[in-house]
Amino acid sequence: MPYTLYRWDDPGAPAPLNGLSNANTLINVLDACLVTGYGAKAPAGWSKPFTAANQAAFRQGAGSHGFYLHLDASPLWHDKVRGYESMTAIDAGTNPFPTVAQRSDLVAGRSSSSDGSGRPWLVAADARRFFLWTNANGNLAQGLGTTMHQPTLFFGDLESPNAGDVFNTLISGGISNLNSTYLGYAQNNASNAEYMARNFAGAVGSVAVMKGTHIPYQSTAYIGAVTSAPAFPDPVTGGLLLSPIEVFDVSGFVSRGVLPWIWAPGHNLPGSPGDVLTGVNGPLAGKRLMLLDVAAASSRARIALEIP
Repeated sequence: MPYTLYRWDDPGAPAPLNGLSNANTLINVLDACLVTGYGAKAPAGWSKPFTAANQAAFRQGAGSHGFYLHLDASPLWHDKVRGYESMTAIDAGTNPFPTVAQRSDLVAGRSSSSDGSGRPWLVAADARRFFLWTNANGNLAQGLGTTMHQPTLFFGDLESPNAGDVFNTLISGGISNLNSTYLGYAQNNASNAEYMARNFAGAVGSVAVMKGTHIPYQSTAYIGAVTSAPAFPDPVTGGLLLSPIEVFDVSGFVSRGVLPWIWAPGHNLPGSPGDVLTGVNGPLAGKRLMLLDVAAASSRARIALEIP
């Protein structure tokens, strides 16, 4: 489905991210991308119903489950994040995911240091979900082209053939700090940093989830870091082998859908971050895809993001 790609270097874009506390830079970025728009970029169609000092709550837009994402920008380096099924005030929500007991320190990273140095960011968003990527250890001149400390945040509804699954809203962040970001962690491993509002049966209560790819020779838990994989470019197609990324309930392994726009390369860290490639077969034929690293240097993962 179409979405809008927002970048730190767009004309009129909000300021780059930084590591200062109480800076609200991540809130400002999401506000501009999701709610107000900037320059020639229209907003993705979300609302921001509640705010307070260094806090904001964003609500999904048309066609979504209508859930809320709360952010607290007061820590250094990162924002604390949590989803809610409903909210009545900035500090009052029902059915959180994750619960505090499950994870008190789920975060979205901004920077690798507690200073005001600008960090590049990228947001892919529509009215139902968004994906945020940050070059937390890089600088504005490096842009997309570094390979470590690149935290991510995903919040929103998965793509699913089951229209009756009205609780498959995922939050995927990091633990405690930007060194633990789990969007790139896959292949039937529970990450402890990814949660859904409810299980497949709709029972009240946040549930942990895991991801998997359709790559049979996946030899590690990290997306795009498949050490026993075919060479890149693929010797048969001359291109990039890709798999959807599927999300499952930890209990029962029930599929809840796939991550939109994001694909798993079937190679070992193919290309370089920021490379733009063209799909050669299947549903991605002719589509452009951008390679991004999405983990810390010690546990690198590489995804392919469709470019609208």
